Amino acid sequence: MERLRAALAQAEEDYAPVRGEINRRLTAEAEEREEQDRRREAEQAERRARQALWRDRCHELASRRVWCWVVEGGGTSVLIHRCDLPTAAQARGTVHQPVKPLTFYRLEKKLLKLGDEGGTTVRWDQACRDSVVAECSVPGGAESFEEWWAVVTSDGWLRPDTMPRRPPSGPVRGRGGHGSTATDYGSGGFNCGGGF
Repeated sequence: MERLRAALAQAEEDYAPVRGEINRRLTAEAEEREEQDRRREAEQAERRARQALWRDRCHELASRRVWCWVVEGGGTSVLIHRCDLPTAAQARGTVHQPVKPLTFYRLEKKLLKLGDEGGTTVRWDQACRDSVVAECSVPGGAESFEEWWAVVTSDGWLRPDTMPRRPPSGPVRGRGGHGSTATDYGSGGFNCGGGF
């Protein structure tokens, strides 16, 4: 029995460095995971802050009274530009400024009305598009004009190059099939899409 105790003690002594190395590695791995979690949380917080700043800049730009438009093509097309920027159309002398520039939100309401009256396409002046991206950009971001557009428009406007449509008001009949009188009081499937 004494020899067994001595052998166990010797094995314990011989195994101590291995156990110590295992514990050291487990501790190091746990510390590394904690550090990775801290870095990931910091990156997510930075990304959220960058996204909030970007959204604020998007809405600030949309709220400025710099937005102008010209109806073209017999009322079926609209060119949108910024009154505070030179445009190719102005250089050609084809753009007539409204008496007072609008916020983008007010312009959107006017475009909704034009869409209800049969307007179909929207063209965006390239200088306008470029300025939106430049003015709303944030360090480390790569947002596009389409992402800005998705943030500042209502759900009725599906794409930046088509006239916005108002969602149908009231119940929509016949969605249930087989003679059903099912109704849909939802959004009518309208969604502006986009974002981060």
